[in-house]
Amino acid sequence: MNSLYIKLKESGNYFDAYLVIKNALSKELGNKELFREFIDVSLEIAMYDIVFDERKQYVTEADSALVLFAESTDMDEETLMLIKNTKEQINTVFSSIYNAEQVFYAAQEEQIRDNNNKLLGELADKNEQLQNADSQSAFDTLLADVAQIEAKLNKALFNNTQNNTYEILTKNYSHTISSKMEELNHKSLLEVNKQAVACFKDVFDTFRTNKGKYKDSESNLKALMTSKFFIFDTSKLFNESLVYYNHVYSMIFQEVNDNLKYKLTEWAIKTTKINK
Repeated sequence: MNSLYIKLKESGNYFDAYLVIKNALSKELGNKELFREFIDVSLEIAMYDIVFDERKQYVTEADSALVLFAESTDMDEETLMLIKNTKEQINTVFSSIYNAEQVFYAAQEEQIRDNNNKLLGELADKNEQLQNADSQSAFDTLLADVAQIEAKLNKALFNNTQNNTYEILTKNYSHTISSKMEELNHKSLLEVNKQAVACFKDVFDTFRTNKGKYKDSESNLKALMTSKFFIFDTSKLFNESLVYYNHVYSMIFQEVNDNLKYKLTEWAIKTTKINK
């Protein structure tokens, strides 16, 4: 027997011992003693707590060695029994590995499903929080949170209950996002309209109480109209606000000379609108 192999095996270094005995057996494929040792070491390592593919590879190597040994050795009753027993031993070890692998992946899948349940619960909570969001920034932050949670879901391992729950949540989110965006947009437009109407009134009062300062002075009129009037996008005004806008504009337009009428039109078009 190879002295290096014996030394390595006695020290518990089965991985290196495996390489040495495999090398020795490759040179004497029909050697019973080398074959027995190779099978013992191979199947010993196959039962180690290493990754399943590696464990199965050692069993495969043992099975290949059995085929080569059976073809190369001198056959008698004892050898035939050795071959049959070894084949049974290999099958037993392979079945043990297969069963352990099934248990491992079943537990892993169960853990993933448990995590899916947790994440689906978090999504349900976020949907409720979205419904209560009172600002665009809070709404956007919650949407980012939802995206991160959803990215963690393993949808491939959804069970029927989880799949149904996810479909319901998806529909709920669609409705929540749509209605909340409409609500927040209206809220934003409401604030713009409040500001706009206040500015329109200020322009109206300022012009009416001091017409002489504005009706014939391009610079004064421009400063007033481009700072508080034309800065608002009329497409964002409610009908009520737009009526007041037109009333103020009409009043000023009627008071100024023809040249300033032209200028009012030009300023209305060119003034940069506030973005809210």
